Amino acid sequence: MDSDYRVSGVSLSSGKPDLSLSLSYDHESGLYGGLSVIGAEGIHGGTRVLGYVEYAGYATRLDSDNTIDFGVSNINAVEQNNRTYSIEYTQIYAGIIRDDFTARVYYSPNFIGEGFNVVYIDLGKTVKIAQHWRLFGHAGLLTPFGGARGPDSSRYEHFDFRAGVAAEIKGAELQLAWTATRPKLDYPVGHRQAGDALELGAAIFF
Repeated sequence: MDSDYRVSGVSLSSGKPDLSLSLSYDHESGLYGGLSVIGAEGIHGGTRVLGYVEYAGYATRLDSDNTIDFGVSNINAVEQNNRTYSIEYTQIYAGIIRDDFTARVYYSPNFIGEGFNVVYIDLGKTVKIAQHWRLFGHAGLLTPFGGARGPDSSRYEHFDFRAGVAAEIKGAELQLAWTATRPKLDYPVGHRQAGDALELGAAIFF
């Protein structure tokens, strides 16, 4: 559960809390996959399914310190602001994992269903500060180019940042994080995205 559901800094739940159920599988060969179902409050009240995320990939060690990772993911969601509309896009990714640092590059030919190509660079770092406590940070850069929308896509270029603390408590994890997006986005057209937010999150592992 999170207080806001964001993709690359873009809120798909209009700043409202979401609840997700995720299933994942990791094979000893390095193949992995998963599915998430996300629910959120509808614009007219009540709870509804916000969307689905499916992913599959392969990870293998280069040496004792470095692991390479690549795969594909698909997001199918209903964005909620003053109105609702469906978005669906697929992205491929490749990256490297070293200890508690990750770096991935994502490519999507139709980001958030807007008809333009996107490259997204995702950097993440965690630092364990106590037995059940860790700090984490994320920085992302989204750069659109080409596609059906052409030069108009440049207004979606942005940075997003996230930093916080997480605590493990008997099979669960609690998170408190600050997120920021620069510059603030008008997505969809005429709807100003919240650039900064304090987010709460909780996860239970089975």
